[in-house]
Amino acid sequence: MEKEELEKLFKSIKSNSKKVIGVIITFIAIIAVISFNPFVKGDPSQVIISQSMLGDSELSCIEGGGWHWRGISQIYRYNLVGDFYFNSDTTKVNGKEWDGDNTDEDDIQVGFAKKATGAIRGHLQYFLPHDCEQLKLIHSRQKSDENLKHNLIRNKVIDAVTSASLLFNASDVIETKRVEFRDLIKTYLNKGQYKTYTETVYDKLGEDEVDSTGKIIKKADVQKYEVMKIKLDDDGNPILKTKSDLIEYGITVGTPEIVNITLDPLTYDRIKAIRDKEMSNIKNAAEAEAAKQTAITAEANGRARVAEAKANKEVEKIEAETEAEKNKKVAITKAEEAKEVARLNAEKAKYIADSTKYDGLAKAAADAAKRKAGLDPLTEANIRKETAIAIAEKIANSQGMWTPYIMGGSGNGNGVGDKFGMALEIDMISKVKKLSDELNK
Repeated sequence: MEKEELEKLFKSIKSNSKKVIGVIITFIAIIAVISFNPFVKGDPSQVIISQSMLGDSELSCIEGGGWHWRGISQIYRYNLVGDFYFNSDTTKVNGKEWDGDNTDEDDIQVGFAKKATGAIRGHLQYFLPHDCEQLKLIHSRQKSDENLKHNLIRNKVIDAVTSASLLFNASDVIETKRVEFRDLIKTYLNKGQYKTYTETVYDKLGEDEVDSTGKIIKKADVQKYEVMKIKLDDDGNPILKTKSDLIEYGITVGTPEIVNITLDPLTYDRIKAIRDKEMSNIKNAAEAEAAKQTAITAEANGRARVAEAKANKEVEKIEAETEAEKNKKVAITKAEEAKEVARLNAEKAKYIADSTKYDGLAKAAADAAKRKAGLDPLTEANIRKETAIAIAEKIANSQGMWTPYIMGGSGNGNGVGDKFGMALEIDMISKVKKLSDELNK
């Protein structure tokens, strides 16, 4: 090959190489622009921590939706509201899986008071601050949202749940004090843990054996326990021992949801035995109270019947006394009425007698006056006759005191009454004759 041809070939290769290099550089620039987009899209539910790729590695915070300038920085996303589940199975709640996602934790193993053990299944939410300095502190120590959840949050939740469990009896948490248990966990996470102290307690295992007289012949076994209690100040307020680490980061936690508490078999049997005994005691107390109330009711019914019988007797007595008083008053009234009738009859009889007497005297006086006026012998004789007859009729018809004496009567069998009556008749006849004579003058 000639020298000139070689030079032409080298010039051609050199010219094409520049074009290839230019294409390569252009391609690399396009890839770089695509790979390092200077903009980032925000999410209202998240905060973005932007870390510069330059030497100073400066951090900045991006919040809110829409597009934001990022330059050539690395970004890290954190959920403003996080869900932390501690659940070992896929139990459905209201028809939905309740175990969060595959990165969530298992049930938290705890120890309760009086040496009971169990596992707690639940859920809680935690809330990140909006303060950029605290957000940058979180990122500088946790590096990612996943590390935040499964390092910081996880450790603090487990510590709070296990510490709070030691202050409660397992049966109390299950039955009556679940709300207090949840509140204490929340307090430990948001505020800090309280100072505690131990106290010795003794529990009877069963009942004492007694004889028929009630004398104890064998005491039940007693179990000794060391239980923890919260220490209080002079005003009765809990004393804080350590502040929660979450305070420094500005992270707060909501009230935990306790879905289930599983106890170990020994603890469960112990609680069941205590519950059965309590139910038996309640039943016995209820039966005793029912028997007591029955006796009280029977006694009250007896008193009521006695009172009713007494009341009936009292009513009968009052009715009898009222009837007797009524009859007495009626008798008195009748007697007074009879007495009044007798008095009126006596006055009537006296009036008739007086009338008869004065009528006869008046007629006799009138006849005598006529005679003195010069009546003829026949007329005078008739007047005398009529006068005598009239006097006799008046006396005979009179109901006064004269009638019984004139009629005579009623002896006593020895003639005394008859003689007395005849004497009265003779006396009366002489009086009538004398009256007639006076009238005839």
